[in-house]
Amino acid sequence: GEPLIRDRRYIGGLVNIMYREPQGAMADKVYRDNGNFVDLTAANAQAVFSMDDLVSSLWSSVQESLQPAAFGREFFRNPAISFVYERGWRQQFNQNGFPGIDKEFNEVMAYFKPVAADGTVLDMSCGSGLMTRRLARSGVFSRVIGADYSESMLIETARRFRASRMVVPDLVRCDVANLPMQTDSLDAVHAGAAMHCWPEAERGVEEIARVLRPGGAFFATTFLKSAFIGSQGPATGGRGFRT
Repeated sequence: GEPLIRDRRYIGGLVNIMYREPQGAMADKVYRDNGNFVDLTAANAQAVFSMDDLVSSLWSSVQESLQPAAFGREFFRNPAISFVYERGWRQQFNQNGFPGIDKEFNEVMAYFKPVAADGTVLDMSCGSGLMTRRLARSGVFSRVIGADYSESMLIETARRFRASRMVVPDLVRCDVANLPMQTDSLDAVHAGAAMHCWPEAERGVEEIARVLRPGGAFFATTFLKSAFIGSQGPATGGRGFRT
């Protein structure tokens, strides 16, 4: 589709930034920028820009993610999980075959540099921005985009960028199975420890292939079976793999 149009609207003493479709059935709808990220999920397109909607969405995600069966994409919409993700949770992935974020970053850079230097990189399912910050800090890419389905993860990503005195990059809430990017528009895509949480993994990979330019790079890590912390070996699942 066509690129979205960016609007700045002044309401009282506040500046509201929103994006809208240029034409078609969705032209009267807007996507909100809440100061941390832009929500580009189709279900979130709305005619009224309201912060109450964000509060309601967060509360619903907490209720849903507390259900035991929701260990997946919905689980990571829980603000408590976003809070602990870099405070011990992610570090435990080393027990399941992950080499640690610094070594993972080195692997990603070795793979991306030859094809994506000075290009646009998407960190899909960016979580709290653990890899996003490193990609941005490297200075190798002209644009780094962080994307996740979890509102609370994106808020945590923005907070950590600010705490590190870094410019917050473009942060987008979206579904990997329906990426709001143009075809052949990205030079590289990273998805770290994420694919096992995608409800439609095959569709997500198809979408990534669509938005990558010819010759672009896709670097992904995930779990072969489960992501429960401390599970090891084929008997219980938990073996990680990189592709």
